[in-house]
Amino acid sequence: MLDNSCETELQGWYDFAVVDEVNIDQMIESKCHPLLTRWVHVWKKDQYGTKSLKSRLVIKGFQEDQSQLRTYSPTVAREMVVLCLTIFSSKTWNVRTMDVKQAFLQSDELQRAVYVIPPKEADLSPETIWRLKTAVYGLADASRQWCFTAKRDLIDELGLFQMKLEQAVFDGLDREGNLNGILLMHVDDFLYAGSEGFIKKVEKIKQTVKIGKVQSGSVTFCGLNIQRNGVNLEVSSKEVDSIEPCQHIPVGEQKFMPLTAQEERRVRSVIGSLQWSATANRPDLSYHLAMALGELNKNNDRRSIITANNLLMKYQKHENHKLSIVPMNLDNLVLQTHRDSAFQISNQQGIVSLLRENSNSSKVNFLSWKSKRAERRTWSTLAAETHALQKKPLLKRCITNAF
Repeated sequence: MLDNSCETELQGWYDFAVVDEVNIDQMIESKCHPLLTRWVHVWKKDQYGTKSLKSRLVIKGFQEDQSQLRTYSPTVAREMVVLCLTIFSSKTWNVRTMDVKQAFLQSDELQRAVYVIPPKEADLSPETIWRLKTAVYGLADASRQWCFTAKRDLIDELGLFQMKLEQAVFDGLDREGNLNGILLMHVDDFLYAGSEGFIKKVEKIKQTVKIGKVQSGSVTFCGLNIQRNGVNLEVSSKEVDSIEPCQHIPVGEQKFMPLTAQEERRVRSVIGSLQWSATANRPDLSYHLAMALGELNKNNDRRSIITANNLLMKYQKHENHKLSIVPMNLDNLVLQTHRDSAFQISNQQGIVSLLRENSNSSKVNFLSWKSKRAERRTWSTLAAETHALQKKPLLKRCITNAF
């Protein structure tokens, strides 16, 4: 199975003409240092729960001088995902996703010389090495190169418009200049919805790049499960049922003993897995997880095991909880941000941003939430509240741009 998975990946490299096989003398003459490769193997589940092995050949890009490389590439913010889902829900658009198969291998041609020592699975002679033609997985600017390729296809070929403040979001306009669809891009994953004409336009991208899985109705995007329930869209995180609790520690003096390295890794694993769910659809866990992580960093003793297990039970008690995105009248939306801060003993802050249909409406969608430590400790209610209000989110500008 492993050999077949590696062979499939290598075949993709040759199908997309990612490399040229050259003699090692060419590299020596260019005075370039060759990069090594490594295999990354991951078990993946399909929508029916069937596991399959997926192998990825990755370049050790850290071996390359990156001082002159530009590596920034835009990704969609969580707040923008919720905002766009609000639009989708309000316009009763059907939500769809698609992912690009081996996306980085389909990027535009690389503009510098990069030589790679092929893996043994390529079965080449010792005198033959690879010269890359595309910024493949592992190179520091691989994501940026793919972003430029996708942007060209979406804007130049399909006629979409890129948002200025959220460069991973693309709008579609009809002949009258009205919004008729939105596409969000996160590396090689696309989330989109719109009119029938917009959907046909977006799916023309299949003519320029090779597309993998396409979903409609009940979809997955950036680890979020999105499905329609009546007029609402519901968001939940990927299942974390596989999280195993930490080893039980009897209550007593043992709970003050320092964590072993293995115990600390296990506690951080549980907290990290729950953090993902907290940022997706469980704001009720945010404060408790932030405090648990602070306790772990400060004390590093077995009390953190008890805390982690209690938080896991709290999650499992309401594991079917979903975040509902309700439809709204998009003409008079109001952005509300609530911030609060403790003082003296604790310096924890809480931030919640809401999208309200209008100033008097009870219709509310949660845009973002976070619990974090304040930059400095305060010693009065006035100081705590003032410090909490110092930093304001930039969501208002993004919303104005989107509409």
